Amino acid sequence: MYSQATIKPGVYIDIYTLHTDTGGDKGSLTVRRDNVNQIAEYIDTYSSGSAVIVLGDTNFPYTGETGNLETALLDTSDLQDPWIELVRMR
Repeated sequence: MYSQATIKPGVYIDIYTLHTDTGGDKGSLTVRRDNVNQIAEYIDTYSSGSAVIVLGDTNFPYTGETGNLETALLDTSDLQDPWIELVRMR
């Protein structure tokens, strides 16, 4: 889901909520990675240079090697994850 919040006239935040595919089988993992790639591509196309918030249930653990959150959303879309910045990196 996409929404745009107006902070004040001319100041906006693009907000994306997601819930990627669930399941532990190889097919679900592939679909889940594709879900993340799709939203990253959409953000790059429609929100490049804008303030962006992405939230939701990714169904990816941060401790596993199976996810593509850091490469697709953080690196490619040039986003930051406050949990990684403030908690995980301590």
